[in-house]
Amino acid sequence: SVTKLLATDAQAAYQELCDTPVSLFVCPSRRSGEPVPTDTITTFRTAASGNDVTVTINEATRVDYAASGGTVGACLDGMPLDTFVEKLLPGLSGGGNKKLQIAHYPRGNSGNCQTLTLPLSSIVGSGNGKSGHLNHGDRLGPCPPAGQEPVCNLIMDLVTEPIGNLQKGDELRRKTQSQRILDYGDNGIPDLQDGIISRMSQVRAASVLDGLSNVYLLGEKYVSGEDYESGTDSGDQSILYAGYSASNVRWARFPPTQDELDVERPSAFGSAHPGTWNAAFADGSVRSMSYDINLEVHKNLAAKSPRYDGEVLGAF
Repeated sequence: SVTKLLATDAQAAYQELCDTPVSLFVCPSRRSGEPVPTDTITTFRTAASGNDVTVTINEATRVDYAASGGTVGACLDGMPLDTFVEKLLPGLSGGGNKKLQIAHYPRGNSGNCQTLTLPLSSIVGSGNGKSGHLNHGDRLGPCPPAGQEPVCNLIMDLVTEPIGNLQKGDELRRKTQSQRILDYGDNGIPDLQDGIISRMSQVRAASVLDGLSNVYLLGEKYVSGEDYESGTDSGDQSILYAGYSASNVRWARFPPTQDELDVERPSAFGSAHPGTWNAAFADGSVRSMSYDINLEVHKNLAAKSPRYDGEVLGAF
């Protein structure tokens, strides 16, 4: 049938694309660029002659450089909850009657997580929720199972809803940011990213208020030292062409780190090099950066404009 023929042709074409090494995207100090297995199967959807064809890629090349998603990462650590909610309210249908789920960690008892579902109106202004649920370890989303890390430490692929086709992408794009956040259940992640790259983003030079020479565009990414050729590191599972994921985007919520054996850091920048990692800035310059960079300076360099807390970029 026509559909079967299209599927066969698409499978072969995509597999050839993903199997072809691209030396520009790999660091020779780390690996050769040859294709490695995908731990989680990557699926492409394509349309031809009115037929949707799904093809599956089981082996593909990787990338050792990641775009800068900013300071936030998969969790809004550090952003006061009322600041986050105030970003939601403009243009939001339903206003404060909408509810947000948070993992609440009481003061002095960080191990006792409580999943709370709060109306937005109780979080901002003078509502009762303001004094009880701000600035002390609340995180978006439900509490993790006992003994497991919070969901915000998972790779971005697992905390964002993938856009399955162009029609859904157009539908998302027509919604306001606030409405996307609540309608699609990703709690604003990554819509509130403050870096050069975010989902469905469009950034002009004029919006980079910290100056193009002071903002990361991309940098080397951290990969667990024993997983270079296995494709099993949770920040290296997706292929070069997979788009917005922890395999291709990193965030400055953690310090940059040299690769270590048997340690995964799917949010962090880093490299196999001792002493330094390389970052390309938005003005096109490339600089060797120290692993010992002050974390707050690192965060400011990842943000394209003054951060929500008003911090000013310091020397680096």
